[in-house]
Amino acid sequence: MSAPVESRRRVGFGVFAECLLTGVWIAVLSVPVVTAPAAFAAGARHLRRHLRGQSGGWRECFADFRLAARRGWLVGTGGLAGFVAVLIDVRVARAGLPGGQLAAAIGLLTLLAAAVAVLRAATVWTPAPPGGRCSPPPPCAPSAPPPGRCCSCAGSRSWRSPPNS
Repeated sequence: MSAPVESRRRVGFGVFAECLLTGVWIAVLSVPVVTAPAAFAAGARHLRRHLRGQSGGWRECFADFRLAARRGWLVGTGGLAGFVAVLIDVRVARAGLPGGQLAAAIGLLTLLAAAVAVLRAATVWTPAPPGGRCSPPPPCAPSAPPPGRCCSCAGSRSWRSPPNS
């Protein structure tokens, strides 16, 4: 009976090691700050390949990064601009101007929501088929999700509540 537990531990450790290695790759590819969304997308795609048992390494991850960076740098630039806007909001709040605290709180929450949306989008990114365009995501019907799940039409966030005990 110790063999299945041991092999489960080995598999778990292998996934953990792959996550650490992918984290290093993401950190290296994110050095220019505007490429961070593309780096996250490439890292997530690499981990999906690894979990499916498909071959893939640094070369495939870098090829995915190059594909994601073609348009991903625009998202990174927007994120950098949002970060600068929040810094300005925080400085306004510290200066004691009227409404500064509210502006800083709204700015921080907006930045947090945008960061979550970008990271969620990066985890499901796949390159467009060669010579074609990606099909649009299916529309989100408000009556479709079962109770306990909140589905946003933008596709940026999905949350499921734990089952009732």
